[in-house]
Amino acid sequence: MDKNGDGALTYDELRAGLHEIPEINLTEVELLDAMQIIDANQNGLIDYTEFIAACLQSYNYLQESHLRSAFAYFDQDNSGQISAEELRLCLQSDDFTLTEEQIQQLLEGVDTDGDGQIDYLEFINMMKNSLGMEIRMDNPAR
Repeated sequence: MDKNGDGALTYDELRAGLHEIPEINLTEVELLDAMQIIDANQNGLIDYTEFIAACLQSYNYLQESHLRSAFAYFDQDNSGQISAEELRLCLQSDDFTLTEEQIQQLLEGVDTDGDGQIDYLEFINMMKNSLGMEIRMDNPAR
């Protein structure tokens, strides 16, 4: 995107670079808003550090988005909690079946507050621990 190689993106360079990515279709207003948000020091340019920071923030958002989708799959009644029954429904099929005891062990291993259900933060902690992930939560669900 940095056509002149000066280490910073002008508005025109950003617009031209994003125009080459068919999946990104921003209006002029959206592009101006993005430029203003990413340009942390408000000098009218997006420098390398600002660009990297915006990319990392986007990556963290995508990670959290996938985790929210996974949680929603288990939280079938949309209560914000995963019950033992919801675990059972999601984890038992013709091809793969956990015993009642295994489901209870899973629930007890994740349910840190002992209320018999898995809330979103407990789910995130389980995923973080089991996948060795570092997940930054800017706006955790409550």
